Parts: sequence; structure tokens; C-alpha cells
Amino acid sequence: MGSYASICSKITAEEEKANDFKNEADLYFDKLEASPLKCKRNCDEKDLKLFHSAIINNNINQFKRILRKIDHVDDFFNWCTSQSNGSKHKINWKLRMPPLHLACMYRRPEMVDLLLQYGANPYQKDKFGRYPFTFLLLCWPRLQFGPEELDKVELNGAFFGDTAEIYFRNHIQKQHERTRACMAHFLDYKIDPSMVVNDSHQTMLHVCAKYNIVAALQFLVNCGGDVEKTNSEGQTPLILACKLSKPDCIYYLIQIQAKLDTRDNYGRIGLHYAALSNRLNGNVLIALIRSGSDVNARDNEGLTPLHFAVMFGQTLKVAVLLDEGADPDAKNRKGRSPLYILFNRNSTTGILCAVHLLAESVYLSVHNKEREIPCGLRANGIYNSLANTLIDMSCNAPSLSYLCLQRIRRLLGINKPYSKQIVNLECPLMIKSLILNYKWNARSEWLCRLKKVLYHHNP
Repeated sequence: MGSYASICSKITAEEEKANDFKNEADLYFDKLEASPLKCKRNCDEKDLKLFHSAIINNNINQFKRILRKIDHVDDFFNWCTSQSNGSKHKINWKLRMPPLHLACMYRRPEMVDLLLQYGANPYQKDKFGRYPFTFLLLCWPRLQFGPEELDKVELNGAFFGDTAEIYFRNHIQKQHERTRACMAHFLDYKIDPSMVVNDSHQTMLHVCAKYNIVAALQFLVNCGGDVEKTNSEGQTPLILACKLSKPDCIYYLIQIQAKLDTRDNYGRIGLHYAALSNRLNGNVLIALIRSGSDVNARDNEGLTPLHFAVMFGQTLKVAVLLDEGADPDAKNRKGRSPLYILFNRNSTTGILCAVHLLAESVYLSVHNKEREIPCGLRANGIYNSLANTLIDMSCNAPSLSYLCLQRIRRLLGINKPYSKQIVNLECPLMIKSLILNYKWNARSEWLCRLKKVLYHHNP
């Protein structure tokens, strides 16, 4: 509650400060108006400050008066900055921001429209190489409230609930509306919403995914933005959102049915990056897989999302991927399975990953392509007490009953509540119980074995 009230007080203080500055600017403008711009031979910081203050303070009347005195916005700005470069008093670097960029920063839709009409170049870059519309995306409000959350409840002239909170939410909603209006003016000037905006060949949609700005992403998509366009690394906005751990954008892109299995230059899909991220939970993986993403997709090195989850110690995601049908026996180009990678780390931190993998593996493999075993199973390795058991299992074929149980579970749909389907099977109750409890029994058995490894390592 207190945070909303403090924010509202800051907004009020800024408005009072803006009004004081507006009055001061008006007085200076009256003096400046006596001498036309073309007759001025010297330029100081106040000239450009006056023009920028009209934008900052949203003084539309002053802004229009200045525009009537100049022929071309960009020419005026360039003239002011060039005159300042030759004077003793340099213009403050904050005032060197082009007017159109400044209007985007403060979300002034009417001023953006007027600037474009008076010849402001929508493709002009600031000193950081940003277009005005890119700058508008960076300043897009991150908070977002639905219309149902903004309803004011009033009875006999009194508001129920926190008035400061209602004021704050209405303020944020207005900022969204003003930002959308600014972007609409650029689109009216035939700006492509899928335009490349930086040296990495990222589009405006990539920028939205990078900074998790769902409102901007939704607006651009509705205006015809291409969600399948790739950057210099071959990444779509969805892949970039997965790589940078932006769940809101991921869910929205899934909702609008963006392609899930597009590969970047490394052969990876979004699921690869989601599997290794420690800032995305298992629900994101489930949403991607159940929407059609290939759980066993391989990159250029033959690595699957399960390899990545094991490699980066994502225990929960290992369990999720296995439950959603990931192949625990998949091998990369070096012949390494997820289990090999786990044991090669030679660390007990992945012990739960080992439990999940050992319980699900059909053709257990603890060798690489050169028939080498991982360092964790060697003489000085943490898991060397299990080495003989695991190597024997790796060399021998699994039992027929083991293969049948795994096959039945996968046919029933490992990513579905298959326990309900098992009940309806026409087979003896004992077999139903065996199918249903097999996974949990196998995990319990391996957990007991690996606990002994931990005990011997840390007696």
C-alpha cells in the first residue's frame, strides 16, 4: 500500500516541478519571440532547452508556437547543435537527444505526429544508434493491468479499496494508451513492424522479446509483425525469449501459434534454451512440448534438451522432460548419453538427476563413442562403487519384461494422466499395478543405491 502512495506523491511532485519550469520557459519564449530564429547568430543552451522543455512538460501550445517559427525540425536541431559546438558553452548531452526521440521517451503522441508532419526523420538514429520507434519500445511501460482490475468501485461519492492503488493503475493504463498511440503514428508513416533495428539484425519483435514487453509485442503482431523473422544468429523472437528467460513472451508466442521448432544457427530450438535456463520453471517446458515442440530435437552437436538440462544441473526439468517423453538414451555426436554427461561431472549435486535417468533408461549407456567411461565411474570417481553394476547393465540387453513395461507406458502416453487409462485396460489387476507403479519402484530402488554412494563419500 505504501509503495503505491509514495509513487503517487512522486508523480504529483514531478507535475508541480514541471509547471514551475513551464512558467519559466514561457517567459523566456516571449523574449526570444521578438527576434526571429533566422536572425539569431549565436546559440546557447537555452534555445534548445526551450524546445525540449515543451516536449518534456507536454506544453502543446508552446510546442506549436515553436514549430510555426521553424521550417524543418531536423534542420533546426542540427543548426542548434552545430552552433553550440563552436561556442564556449556546450549544450548539455541530455539536450542532444533528437526531438522525436524525446517525444517517444515521454510518450507524447500529439507531438510525435506534429514532428513527423514538420519533417522529422523517423529513421534518424540517436548517438547510441537507436531509431525513435526502437526507443519507444525501450520506454514501453513494463507493468500491465487488465481492464477488470481498473474498474473503480464508487458508492455515494466514496471509493472503496486503496485510492492510491486505483490512481496508480489508471496512470499505468494511460501510459500504455499513449505509447500505443505514438507507435501508431510511426506505422501510419509506413514503418514496417518487422523492420531490422540494430546490427544484430533484430526486429522490433526481437526487442520486445528481449525485454519481455508483452504489450508491445502484442500490438506489433496485431499490426502485421512477422514473428518468424530471424536475427543474425537465426533466432526467432520465441527462441530469443527462451534463451533470455522471458516467460510472458513465451506464453504469448505459444498462444498465437508461433513456430516452435525453428532452428537457429546452432541447430537449437527454443526448448533447448528453456531446458538449460534456471529462471524458467517446468511449466514453460510443458507448455512448449504440449503445443508441439519436439522434446527429442537435436542441435548441430546432437544434443537434446535433456542433455542441456543434465549439463546445467536442472533436476526438476530432467524429471519434466522424461515425463513428457524425452529419450534418456539419446546420444550426441560424441556418443555421450545424458547419463554419461551426468557421471562425467563427478559431482553429487546431480544425484536426483541420476535417479530419474536410471529409472527411465531402457538401453543404459555409460560409454562414449570411444568406449570410455565417465570420470565419476573411474577408480577415483564419486560413483565408482556403482561402476561395475552400471557397466554390466550397459553391456547387457535389458530384460523382456523391462522393455514391455516401458513400451506400454509410452504407448499409453507418458505425458498424459495414463493411470486413468491403465484402469480401463483389459488385463489382470496385478499387471495393471505393475505398469502403474513400475516407474516409482525403479526410482525408489535407485535412490536407495545412490544414497549409499553419498554415505560412503560423506561418512
